[in-house]
Amino acid sequence: MSNVKTNIIANYTGSIWQMAMGILFVPLYIKFLGIESYGVIGFFASLQAALFLLDLGLSTTFSREMARIAPTLSSNNNIRNSLSTFSGIYWVIAIIAGALFMALSPLFADHWLKADHTPVLVIRNATILMGISIIVRWPGTIYSGGINGLQKQVIINVVTVVMSTIRGGGVVVLLWLVSPTLTAFFLWQIGCNLAQTIIYAVAIRYELRNVPGKGRFDWNILKLTWKFSAGMLGINILATLLIQTDKILLSKLVSLEQFGYYALAGSVAGILYAVISPITGALFPRFTELAAFKDEKNLSTVFHLACQAVSLAVFPIWGIMTFFPNELLFVWTNNHSLANNAGPVLAIIATGNLLNLMMHMPYNIQLAYGYTKLTMIVNAISVGLLIPLIFIFVHLYGIKGGAFSLVILNSGYILIAAPFIYRKYLINEKWSWYFTDILRFALPCIGTVLIAKYCKQFIPESRFISLIVVSITVTVSLGIMIAFMPSSTRSKIGTTIAKMAH
Repeated sequence: MSNVKTNIIANYTGSIWQMAMGILFVPLYIKFLGIESYGVIGFFASLQAALFLLDLGLSTTFSREMARIAPTLSSNNNIRNSLSTFSGIYWVIAIIAGALFMALSPLFADHWLKADHTPVLVIRNATILMGISIIVRWPGTIYSGGINGLQKQVIINVVTVVMSTIRGGGVVVLLWLVSPTLTAFFLWQIGCNLAQTIIYAVAIRYELRNVPGKGRFDWNILKLTWKFSAGMLGINILATLLIQTDKILLSKLVSLEQFGYYALAGSVAGILYAVISPITGALFPRFTELAAFKDEKNLSTVFHLACQAVSLAVFPIWGIMTFFPNELLFVWTNNHSLANNAGPVLAIIATGNLLNLMMHMPYNIQLAYGYTKLTMIVNAISVGLLIPLIFIFVHLYGIKGGAFSLVILNSGYILIAAPFIYRKYLINEKWSWYFTDILRFALPCIGTVLIAKYCKQFIPESRFISLIVVSITVTVSLGIMIAFMPSSTRSKIGTTIAKMAH
């Protein structure tokens, strides 16, 4: 079995397990802590992601360098220097970011978050613990990025399965039996994050056990990679602003309760990213190798198969999130109030996420060639548009307006930014991407879900019936999408994508 196929299977196992942990535990977090406290957790997740702009492009650069060096791993003694250099910088940045978070805790607690029931002191203490959590968790990103570049993603997913179970299950037991507080929640996260970082650090050093040398900080490595790192820094800053601006601004513009509903909807819509991350994570190193060897024929083949696999995976789930959001949330939480408040927002966020996901493979093709300029320009323009859009639409439509601004923005990526990518790379593949990789899957899925939505009105309301309707609709829409695919493509998506890559 090829590395790519093994990694895709491993990545899906890890992602499915993480989704299962979220499905199981998030309703319990809300039950024990309340929707306001869940809003604090959602705020932390957003701000932590926003601080990723301090990554300086290092994690992607390190992963790319590992992918480039991997074929000559045993004879390349610079790889240890790369690990020492990138991880050393990352630890310094983590400490600075965590200290910054802790220093700003009075601002977040006293002036930013609008809590009606949660005491200010509780929020302030929670934000201090968030800063410590950042310090111990962030360096794990650089270690896991190196493991990913070596195409050893089975290791990452074994750790993911074990730690997500301990992180989610353990904190639920803690909240249930010991202390149903934000302090207990974040203390548990700190312990789990530290353990995960240590495991990744040990794992990558084990993978490099046969490489000569001890490793030292080497400025020359940064000199050789600074152009790509600088490009990724620009992309990361702008992408982080694009992804997190809605959440950060909404946490200030609306009540903590309303933000809790928005955060809940966003976490559910985030499942779409989890569904395709195994594909993108496994194929980016391979894209890089094929681009390095200028093998555009195989690169084009793998690219289209990957895009079709993404469409096949996400469209049925998006259909349910968009046309049955209230039913989906009620089945999950057994809470009508949560479902009615978060459902409409989920439908809009899911559509924005879907449009964004369609651009992931073209985006990775650019990075495989080391080209970052176009994405920086597009993201810079998008940031300039997004902030006023959010203020305008939140003022008019509340939290639904914040979500709708993302749909407008991501539509621009598909209709405007994508053609510019295909002018430079995979020049003859644009229309095949639009029609074969996207519309061929979108149209039968939408048709199926609309029929199901029409039939649903004649069926009595209940949690069990909603579960049946959601399950059948996903299954049928997936089956119809597969039926619309050529038989050759059906066989290739499952197995041949890895063979064609190698």
